[in-house]
Amino acid sequence: MPHKLWVLALCLLSGNYSLARCSAVHFVAYHPNKSKINYYEDISKTNYTGYVVYMSDTIHGTILINKAQLSITTAQGTKNVYNMFDVSLNNVFLVNSTQDSMFLAKPVLVDTLFYRLVHRGSLSLLDNHFVFNYNPKAIHLSEMRVAYADKAEDMNTFWNIGHRKRLIHYVNKVYGTQLKPRGFSKKELLAYVGQLS
Repeated sequence: MPHKLWVLALCLLSGNYSLARCSAVHFVAYHPNKSKINYYEDISKTNYTGYVVYMSDTIHGTILINKAQLSITTAQGTKNVYNMFDVSLNNVFLVNSTQDSMFLAKPVLVDTLFYRLVHRGSLSLLDNHFVFNYNPKAIHLSEMRVAYADKAEDMNTFWNIGHRKRLIHYVNKVYGTQLKPRGFSKKELLAYVGQLS
């Protein structure tokens, strides 16, 4: 049985008819090893300067990060170690040796997973491509998560809608615009969203 029909049958048999619940079933079925992917691999072997926000405290220092934990050593020599899944660990700002920066955030406060912040606004764009390159070619819409109105949704769902078209749907929904998918390339769309607050 084709994959999507199998997932739809699973949804129907379980009585989960909503888009969100069927999409969640698809996500687990289509990405069975998602939790095993190490998105931190490219950034886990280097020390960075920057800061972390833990609860209401902002701590500056030298940061070492991997998929399990983050350690930050302050200028005074104090070392703090945090579990990456700690819901109180809110934001991480990294600066590399060439002064490029990357901001890691959680789409909503209850999330335990970090994403790279691509754009912050009424509609925030995040992805799991942990590199310091923000060129449109290094931003993957299929791996993107959008956050708005205290909720977050994956761009990649069971329903086979083009990712650019889906992002335009969110832009129109949040900002009240009437953009048409044919009017934008991916590069133009990301540049447009980058100008929105």
